[in-house]
Amino acid sequence: MYDVQEGVTRLQDLRTQLSSAREELTRMKCLIDSLKFSSDADAAWLLVRLRMGYDVAQVVNTEISRSNEYVCFKRVH
Repeated sequence: MYDVQEGVTRLQDLRTQLSSAREELTRMKCLIDSLKFSSDADAAWLLVRLRMGYDVAQVVNTEISRSNEYVCFKRVH
């Protein structure tokens, strides 16, 4: 027996999980691209926020609102 919410089929649950995993992958790719292509100071600030305990989604969302420089952040938004 699969552990899914009542009223949700296993296939629907798998599709939801896949969608969530794709969104997380996109955020991770954007974060890596930002670290690779931003200035040293901006990359250091991204790392500081991650080390302070912010999750990737919070960091990416902050970058979306802060800057339009990063192509991948535009793609996520």
